[in-house]
Amino acid sequence: MANPAQISIFEKLDGNPTAADGLYRLLKRRFDEADVRVFDLDSAAGALPIPDILVERVAANGFHYFPAMVVDGTVVSVGTLPNLLDAIDLVEQKPPVDFDRVTVTSEGQVVAPKPVLKCECC
Repeated sequence: MANPAQISIFEKLDGNPTAADGLYRLLKRRFDEADVRVFDLDSAAGALPIPDILVERVAANGFHYFPAMVVDGTVVSVGTLPNLLDAIDLVEQKPPVDFDRVTVTSEGQVVAPKPVLKCECC
């Protein structure tokens, strides 16, 4: 399994500490050779490295897809940040979000199917 080159977390931070802080620290320690970054959508100046598929979904449905996590250009999480254990599996396995199965509720909540992750025993 190849180590990731880049891990990006996109979130609207509103200047407040969030779960992205702990996730960033964990990913930076676990994948020390990767370029791990957190992008604050509220204070970003200039272009952000957001994958085209995510840009298209945001253009169609708004910013409900954030927070999002991207590994080497693959969107692996939308609508919420993964817990710390799932985040490691998502980075290692890079299962892409199935955007055909993602929905946005009338309240603006993103409902995405949980990715199928392989366990070490299989």
